[in-house]
Amino acid sequence: MTFLAKDAKLFIGKSIADLYGRFIVRMVGFSVDIKNGVTSVEIESGGGDFSSIPHSQISIGDGSIVFIPAWKSSSNAFSEEYTSTLKKVHVIQELYGRGEVSQEIYEEFSKQNEAILNDLETRRSTLITILKNEAERLNAKIRELQTFIANIKVEHLTGDIDDQAYGTANDAVQVGLEKIYLEKKDLETTLDEITKLNPTLVTPMPVLQPTVVETPPPPISLTPTLETSTETPIVVRIKEESSS
Repeated sequence: MTFLAKDAKLFIGKSIADLYGRFIVRMVGFSVDIKNGVTSVEIESGGGDFSSIPHSQISIGDGSIVFIPAWKSSSNAFSEEYTSTLKKVHVIQELYGRGEVSQEIYEEFSKQNEAILNDLETRRSTLITILKNEAERLNAKIRELQTFIANIKVEHLTGDIDDQAYGTANDAVQVGLEKIYLEKKDLETTLDEITKLNPTLVTPMPVLQPTVVETPPPPISLTPTLETSTETPIVVRIKEESSS
């Protein structure tokens, strides 16, 4: 979906939430291409820190703008490309199997698709590593917040912080944990889907066997035929004797 400037300007100065409901940044501007489509969004993440995020990590719906994590955006794009490539491989195989394309054309397409699939496999390996690293980061964040909750509980029970301070801190952290768990579950599902993408589902190249035409034996004739002799005939000459 194209994100146009006329839509983007409505969100300048407004907070942007991510897919999991966390308000993390504020939109302060955007860049457009020659067709007035938004190519990137400028955001302020707090403390005067500004950065730019590509339009692929932005989604608009229900009057709000949503930030998509980089790992999610990359995974979506990869899955679409991988699935599309496999479909093309299957289609050319079906056409060849039905004799609608020559073997020369089929082999040319097969070489191109093989190169694309090899590249996709390399990229998939890199993406899986990125997703696993992101999972480790989320797990570390979960442990950090769980440790924080344990600390404020101790401080509350020992009287170092009052009920109101404890309640405010605990509620905030619990909401944060809930959002992280949502992202973690989404990431684990995505990682499983990317891992299970299977290029071996592509069937091998069908081999067209040459058609063998068998010549039927000559029919057996039931009409008797005269055989031609090859022997030299014997000529008998009779000599008449004269009477005396």
